[in-house]
Amino acid sequence: MTGSVVISSVIRTNLLQTQRESESLGNSDAKKTLVSPAVQEKTRIIEDSFAASVLNAQAGELSQSLDTINQGLRILENTDSALSKLSALLRQSSNLADTVLDDIRSDTSKAPEKLGAFEIDFNKNTQAISQFVNEFSEKGINLLQGDEMSITVNQEARPFIVEGRHYDSQALGLGSEGIKTGEDLHAIKNNLRSALDSVQNFSVTLRDNISTFQTRQGFTAQSIEALKEGAKGFEVKDLSEEGINLLALQTRQQLSDSNVSLASAEQSSILRLF
Repeated sequence: MTGSVVISSVIRTNLLQTQRESESLGNSDAKKTLVSPAVQEKTRIIEDSFAASVLNAQAGELSQSLDTINQGLRILENTDSALSKLSALLRQSSNLADTVLDDIRSDTSKAPEKLGAFEIDFNKNTQAISQFVNEFSEKGINLLQGDEMSITVNQEARPFIVEGRHYDSQALGLGSEGIKTGEDLHAIKNNLRSALDSVQNFSVTLRDNISTFQTRQGFTAQSIEALKEGAKGFEVKDLSEEGINLLALQTRQQLSDSNVSLASAEQSSILRLF
């Protein structure tokens, strides 16, 4: 990941010029004095400011990724909570089926009455399940209706995809075409067990994803703090203003060097007269 900081052409030219001058001077102490301390100081300030800008830009990019991770986590956590409520509705129907089966075994004469009452309660619960699933949504995403969610953990990584599942009553196989016998009730009981297993398995998958993104959340937050702390270690000035100041100092030094060269040439000419 690179910071989206662009240094102006004027500042870049000045820095490159100063760098070339420094490299051409080598290790000679006498030559080093040709680059004035003021120019060296301005160059250092610009380099510090640029480094701080890069670190802050990287922190900004990570902050955007952290916002995406936080939103994704909220969706996953709320969906997992919705799965718990869905599981409760399924257990409610399953427990009711167990009660009716026990009643039928104890008194077969009441089977038609018990089965008829169960069918009414079961259909109400099934409608409640479909309504709950259809109305559930988090940030416009309904993972209980097969929606897909994409989470980008950083600018360079591929998005992490979470695929939803369909959990309305029809998808769960909870439709009822009439409950007339104990066998019909046993079939519904088996469908409820399969539906509950599917919901619980999806919950396990989501919790694994939640754990993964919580780890990434903590790492990203720590990285942002580290980058910000690193930026604080540099002296920060306005890059445009300091670039202009550096150019002025370089021009002043060049004029001074030219005057020194001219003066030396004049002195040499005078000495040759004697």
